[in-house]
Amino acid sequence: MIELSPFCIVATRGPTDADVSPRGDPPGIVKIVDNKRLLLPDRIGNSRLDSMVNVLSNPLVSLLFLVPCMGETLRVNETARITDDERLLAPCAVMTKRGLY
Repeated sequence: MIELSPFCIVATRGPTDADVSPRGDPPGIVKIVDNKRLLLPDRIGNSRLDSMVNVLSNPLVSLLFLVPCMGETLRVNETARITDDERLLAPCAVMTKRGLY
């Protein structure tokens, strides 16, 4: 389901408030790195870094995956970290734009 999803909702919590942020891209926006890791690129959008700032203070995140015309959703609750590892980021490029990750 993760690989089919063109849309994901990311929920984070910072020191003062929570943030819920929609993320959309072609299906497979989130890459499965291995059995324990997912990679979600932070595309250039509204130029806000709320989710990333929240992860720095509280790494607990929730992801909700949606697939059009599928009557189910998938929720993942886990810890997150921010990376600049080019080996991980290169496969996430869309039209040669990597964005912020």
